[in-house]
Amino acid sequence: DENEEEEEPIRQCSRWTREKEILLTECWIETSENGQIRADRSEDSFWRQIMDDFKTGRTQGYRTRHMLTGKWTRINGDCQKFNAIYKHLERKSRENEADHIDATKITFATQQPKGRNFQLEPCCRILKAHSEWDAPKPLDTEDHTENFGPDDLRRKLQAGTSAYEAKKAKEMAMIEFKEIEFLTIDVDSLSGPKASIIRSKQEKVIAKYTQQ
Repeated sequence: DENEEEEEPIRQCSRWTREKEILLTECWIETSENGQIRADRSEDSFWRQIMDDFKTGRTQGYRTRHMLTGKWTRINGDCQKFNAIYKHLERKSRENEADHIDATKITFATQQPKGRNFQLEPCCRILKAHSEWDAPKPLDTEDHTENFGPDDLRRKLQAGTSAYEAKKAKEMAMIEFKEIEFLTIDVDSLSGPKASIIRSKQEKVIAKYTQQ
C-alpha cells in the first residue's frame, strides 16, 4: 500500500549507479510486456510490479515507489529527447553511426542547463529495442516542441549541428597540420628500414593532397 510505504522508517539510500538505472529500465520493459499487468490497466499495479522486480534485482539499496517513478521520469524524458534528436540528425546525414551518436550528444547538451551531457546510452539502447517505446519516426521540429520545452527547438537543433560541425572541422585541421608536419621529416638522416617507412608514408600524404 502506498500509505504504508510512506510510513516506513527512513532508510539510507545508495546513489543511483548505472547498474541501477539499467535495472530500473529493464524492470519497466518487462512489466510493460506483462500481459496480465497490461490487462489490469492500473498504474498502481504497474509500479508495484516494477518495485517488486527492482527489489529482487541484482543491485543493493533501498528505493521507495516515489524514488523509482521520479528516476524513471528522468530516464524516460532524457532518452526520448536523445532518441528524437538522433533520428532527426540521422535523416539528414550520411555519416557513420559513431558520428551520429557524437552529433546527438552535442545537440542534446546544447539544450540542457549548463550543457548537461547525456549519460544514459545503455538505458536508451534497451528502450530502443522495445517497439512500444521507440519513437515511430524522426523528429519533426514543428510538432515535437513538447519534448523540449518552450524554447525555439529549431534554433537549438541548428546550434547543436553547428557545434558538431565546428568540432569536426577542428579535428580535420589538426590532422592536416600533423600530416604537413610529417612531411618535414628529413628521411636522408634516418637509417634504411626507418627511412623507407617514413618515405612511403610521406608519398601517401603527398598523393592525398595532390588529388584534392
